[in-house]
Parts: sequence; C-alpha cells; structure tokens
Amino acid sequence: MSIIAVGKLSNDEDRNAVLSLSEKLNWPIFPDIVSGLRSVSHPNIIHYFDQVLLEPEILTSHFPVDTLLYFGGRITSKRFYQFIEKQKPQNYIMVLGHSLRNDPLHNVTLRIKARTSHFANSILPHLKQNQETDYLDYLRNTNKATENVITDFLDNNKELTEIATARIISKRIGQAHGLFLSNSMPVREVDMYAVSNGNTIETGGNRGASGIDGIIASACGFAHALDKPTTLLIGDLAFLHDLNSLALTKNLEKPFLIVVINNDGGGIFSFLPIANSQNASEIFDPYFGTPHGYHFPNAAAMFNLDYYSPQTIDEFENIYTEPLLQNNPTLIEIKSNRYDNIKLHRDLQAKIKTK
Repeated sequence: MSIIAVGKLSNDEDRNAVLSLSEKLNWPIFPDIVSGLRSVSHPNIIHYFDQVLLEPEILTSHFPVDTLLYFGGRITSKRFYQFIEKQKPQNYIMVLGHSLRNDPLHNVTLRIKARTSHFANSILPHLKQNQETDYLDYLRNTNKATENVITDFLDNNKELTEIATARIISKRIGQAHGLFLSNSMPVREVDMYAVSNGNTIETGGNRGASGIDGIIASACGFAHALDKPTTLLIGDLAFLHDLNSLALTKNLEKPFLIVVINNDGGGIFSFLPIANSQNASEIFDPYFGTPHGYHFPNAAAMFNLDYYSPQTIDEFENIYTEPLLQNNPTLIEIKSNRYDNIKLHRDLQAKIKTK
C-alpha cells in the first residue's frame, strides 16, 4: 500500500498539486487538519484516517505499507506516527520546502528539499496513470462508514460537547473564513471529527511550538495576515495563559470569534493512565488537571468583546454564525466536563471499532 500524508501547506497551489499527484498515482491522502485539505471533498482523501487507524491491524493485515510520500509540516495524529513506526515503509519520502528537521521516527529514507507544487509538477509528466487499487477502495469505504458512525452517534447525543463544538464549527465555517486551532484538545477534536464540507479552509495552529503560550496572539496575527473573518478554537488554560493578548483583537478589521472550551483544566491529561490512579485527587488533579474555577464573561467585558455562553447545540449554532457577520470581536464560552469528554471519546471510538 502507498500513502500520501499531508501536514501544513500554506497555499492552494501546493494543495492542488497534491490532489493532482494523488489522482495520477491513485494513492489515498491522509490530510492533517492544518493542511487545508481535511475539509475538501475528494474521492482520494481519507478524512477520518486517524479514526480508521484505531484498528490498524485490520488494514495492514491485507495492505501493508511499502511507500509513504509525505508533504508539509508535522501531523497532529499520534496514531498515524504509531502506525508508520510499526510499518517501517521501505520508501519513506519526505518533501519539505525548508531545511529544518521533521523526522520524529527517524525513518525517512529520502528527503527532498523543494516546494510541494514544484516537486509534484516536475514529476507528474513522467508518471503513468495508475488504476484504482483494492486498498484505495477499502479506505474509501471505511472512511465513509466511520463518518456515518460519527454522525449517527452525535445525532443521538443532543448535548453541547467538545466534539459537537468542533464538528459544528467545521460544518458552519465558510470558505471565506480562517480557522486557528489551539494546541492540546482543540486541534485534536477538529482533526479527528471535523466534517468534510467541501471548502478549503485556511487553517493555522502552533504545531511547531511546545505548550500553550501565545495562542491568542498567534491567532490575531494569523487573522491580520489572512484579512478574513477568523475563528479561534481554544482551551481554557491556553486562554488564561494569553489573556492579555485579547487587547490585540481591537486592531483587527475583520470579524474575530473566539470559542473557548472551558473544562476547568487540562482536559488532554485526562486521557493519560495517571488520571485513573487511586490517588488521583492528590496527584492528578493539582498537577495535571490543574482546575482553576474561572469563567470568562468579565474577561470579555474588560477587553470589550461580545460574550455568549450557549447551553445547547441549537443555541451554539445560532450564536456562532451571527458574530461572523459583525465586526466586533466575540467570545463564546462552551462549558464542558473533562471527565464526561473522555467517556464520550471512548464510547464513540468503541462504536467506530464495531462499524
């Protein structure tokens, strides 16, 4: 099996080049959320590849990976790297437009320094048109089945959860808008569960930096350079770490919408084994969960942001679309429970495994 994996790409020329290459080779595309391809409707894009890899043995027992063609920056999915590390493809070809290292597994067999579009356009005339393969057909069917399971599961769960928030944003955001994703759970929620709405959404994130510092400032810079209405999806700790950067929102000329998921601490750490330890209240909560007890209406008032705190999915959908039509920066606070969130993830992934 041969795969095209795509991390951060910065323009449509590179994205279109990847699509053209995939069509010529008839290789599936595994797109990271910041690639700009995750939401594009294309038969070769496996939008839910991270969830497909919940049971990688089923895939590789029939179709072991021999070639990986990798474009762009780091991929968010940990399961993807675990999958590739076990497969150790004979040909691991990485195409990057810079000299910085991007090989966390130390498995790259050939590195090419070139822009994605330059590389693809150079080799396309020399490639023969490949026929569709059994593994491409299998991945398409599995991707569609996974999407159906996620849709049915969330349709039967009417609560405004972290997964539902990510999915609604991906469904409602338009092509004329930008999306910036904070580290920790926000980028993962959208990467795993976003819908493929057919639009190419310019998506940013601080995936090259460690930690959660400076997310609001980065998102403001992203929005200013993009010069489009922009949504920032951020967690509560990252929001608190960069609270003073809310002052930058007054300088933005296009609508800027902050959706902050407040689960009272570091939700991503609830997925670690230590969260289930017998003395979790003594060790996990103060040092990993770090509950703070804050809510954010006064922060919005201090920096002259409009503030909303929807309680239901319908409320959030109605509130989310309206501020994108206005110029005043807006803060939407989604209150969540990190323990409920991890249970929701596990229940949904158990459904996906039985699809």
